[in-house]
Amino acid sequence: STSHLAKNLHRLTPNTVVSITDKLHGCNGVIGNVLVKKELTLKERIAKFFGINVHDTYYDVIYSSRSVIKNSTVNKEKGGGFYGEDVWGAVKKEVEHLIPKGVSLYGEICGYTPENKMIQKGYDYFCKEREHKFMVFRITQTNVDGYTTEFTPTQIKTFCDSRGLKHSEYIKFFGELSTFLPMKEGEDLEIWRIRLYDYLRELYTEKDCSLCVNKVPEEGIVLRIEDGKNEYNAFKLKSQRFILGEVVEQDKGETNIEDE
Repeated sequence: STSHLAKNLHRLTPNTVVSITDKLHGCNGVIGNVLVKKELTLKERIAKFFGINVHDTYYDVIYSSRSVIKNSTVNKEKGGGFYGEDVWGAVKKEVEHLIPKGVSLYGEICGYTPENKMIQKGYDYFCKEREHKFMVFRITQTNVDGYTTEFTPTQIKTFCDSRGLKHSEYIKFFGELSTFLPMKEGEDLEIWRIRLYDYLRELYTEKDCSLCVNKVPEEGIVLRIEDGKNEYNAFKLKSQRFILGEVVEQDKGETNIEDE
């Protein structure tokens, strides 16, 4: 659901602080240690009815794909997933002990499923067979009142580095756009924005993916505004080669783990 960069150039100026990261081609996964509703016993329900204070929530690790909660205890209709596999569950087991209460990790799962099927055809991300990587691109923390705070890039890096999670190795740039692409003397702001867009395309699209052994097109980048506000404003810029490959796959009727 990330918005396109081309539609958001008006939000960028030379003074805008941004992070630029590789856009990875896998399947989206969210793992959070969040408050969930407790299934009350009959005695507890009666006590609550009479106004007695009963703890009806507790923290539990919930995991999901881009749009479906995968915990069978929460989602009674949860299926087996892509070819009956649950790569999200495998990641959840690997990282759940690293997540404090209230924290949720958003990331891309790349490589292979436990049954040795490629999560995205051709995109190995230097994974061996049956191996996958979970690359964190966003972290939030939600308190008991439901207020959510976004982690800054520095906080994300510190959190991931201290726990052995993958993140910072996929950062291409962090700082003011004026240092990334200086504005020429007398240059109109709109012209600078067009030049910025073209420069990003030249640097980060239409080449082979440098993160894979296989020769496949790089997907592109994600540019995130880092203005200190408690908002997640990120925009994607995809390679035309990558988009064309997706269209060809769709025309052939091929599906992948993200589609499923």
